[in-house]
Amino acid sequence: MIFLFENKLYFFPIENVCCTCLYNTAIKTKITGFISLMVIFVCDATGAEVLVNNGLRELLSIKSVKVINVRDPKPGAWRLRVDSSSAHTLRITGLSKMDFAAGFDQQKPAHISSTQLRPLEGRIFGELS
Repeated sequence: MIFLFENKLYFFPIENVCCTCLYNTAIKTKITGFISLMVIFVCDATGAEVLVNNGLRELLSIKSVKVINVRDPKPGAWRLRVDSSSAHTLRITGLSKMDFAAGFDQQKPAHISSTQLRPLEGRIFGELS
């Protein structure tokens, strides 16, 4: 049996703001398809291949799904190459402890905890007294 492998190259950015040590970041990649006929290469922003001994972790590998992650990635343009003879789906997710808080109030609040979770009726966004 002969398998013809097709190379697919994916590029994805890692932003500076997400890579500070305050936020404990990671990138997670989930690939679904016929995993036994697939080879995956991850390269960091410098072009160096990321392997198990320098940051790559395999979280799951079963017949139809493979999940890998890289902790504390360096900022820049990363790339991932998938060599596969079958159709596959790729999902790359950035993980961070960075949070976003939103609140609404009729006056400029002293603290986010004194705001409402929902917009206030009759007020225009950005309008402060």
